[in-house]
Amino acid sequence: MQLGEHVRMDLLYENWSPKAKAAVDSATVLLLIFYLSVLLHGGIMSTEYAIKYGEQSYSAWAPYMAPIKILMCFGIFLMLLQTIAILLKDIAVVLEKEI
Repeated sequence: MQLGEHVRMDLLYENWSPKAKAAVDSATVLLLIFYLSVLLHGGIMSTEYAIKYGEQSYSAWAPYMAPIKILMCFGIFLMLLQTIAILLKDIAVVLEKEI
């Protein structure tokens, strides 16, 4: 996502102006921010549970789940930060401001 190399549906998008592309991207990024926020909230709740009760995996190895869930929340948080940065960049393009 940082490099802008994720999959897009270019059927109509390709012919739009940079300002129109940024406006559409802003709308979709807002939806992504909402999704990542809900995902992060659920991850934090799950991590709290894993820490509180010492949750372990149901396998023969039975590792503790808290470190895995902490890393998952950290990754979601980093993606959320990147998404916010992209939103700010798109808003600057729509408002025709230099970054």
